[in-house]
Amino acid sequence: MAGTRILSSYDPIFGLSFQMLFASVGVLELVTVAALIVGAISSNKKLIIVCWISCCFLLYRADLWLVHWQHPCPCLGAFGQALHIPDKFADGAMFILALYMLVGSALLLLVWKRH
Repeated sequence: MAGTRILSSYDPIFGLSFQMLFASVGVLELVTVAALIVGAISSNKKLIIVCWISCCFLLYRADLWLVHWQHPCPCLGAFGQALHIPDKFADGAMFILALYMLVGSALLLLVWKRH
């Protein structure tokens, strides 16, 4: 299967197999979602978490660009292919989503700081 081929290749930034990287990031995302949904923390801290994780996503993409990675970000795995979405479109949509999360959370943090 073409989608599983990437799992045995290595990430150019961290040097880990994509299988290990996806598992690690998946756990980080689950912990983040748990903190946002069930965590008894303030809205301000939740915005900081969203800002932080979106920064992480965008910095990873910037690092891929700096090492001249010529493929779409592997963050979706074969999900785009399963939905019959072109890789470039899915890659662009994920970039826009991460940028939206960063800008939105940063702006809300700035607005709430003024009040």
